[in-house]
Amino acid sequence: MKLIQAFLLLIFISNLNANIFDDKKQVKNAGDITQIAVPIYAFGLLFYNDDFKNGILPYTLSFAATQASVEILKRIVKEERPDKSDNLSFPSGHSAAAFFGATFIHKRYGIKQAIIPYILATYTAYSRVKADKHYTRDIIAGAAVAGFWNFVLVDRVPNLMLEPRTDGFFLRYTKTF
Repeated sequence: MKLIQAFLLLIFISNLNANIFDDKKQVKNAGDITQIAVPIYAFGLLFYNDDFKNGILPYTLSFAATQASVEILKRIVKEERPDKSDNLSFPSGHSAAAFFGATFIHKRYGIKQAIIPYILATYTAYSRVKADKHYTRDIIAGAAVAGFWNFVLVDRVPNLMLEPRTDGFFLRYTKTF
């Protein structure tokens, strides 16, 4: 597993130059990549951990709830972006997507598998502020939305199961508080 994480980080770093923290365009592009790479990596872990059957439903529901919440909040709040390009600044969708992947991994498989995804998600959030697309509060809110839905919908032990029955399917949800 550590080899896969190291490979992911190596690909990320090798596609960038020395300006990954200074050049606005480079930072923005890198953030665009990581906001997609982290959730894809989380999806891949469903297969790697032989968890696709039980993990795909919580993954899908948490991802959909995160993205729907972000889009609804953007339309309700209507905060202007720092670069004045539109009024969809709050919350950050890029941060929400990246932190969705990292917190899904953390919640489902533990912190050890989530360290590099958290680093990449943090870089994604940094990239949005550096590129003048978001304020700090926007990226924090995006991460919080993702964390909330992962807290509610994802457990280390499968909590949402789709069970085949002779007359169709049975959706079962359990949660311990």
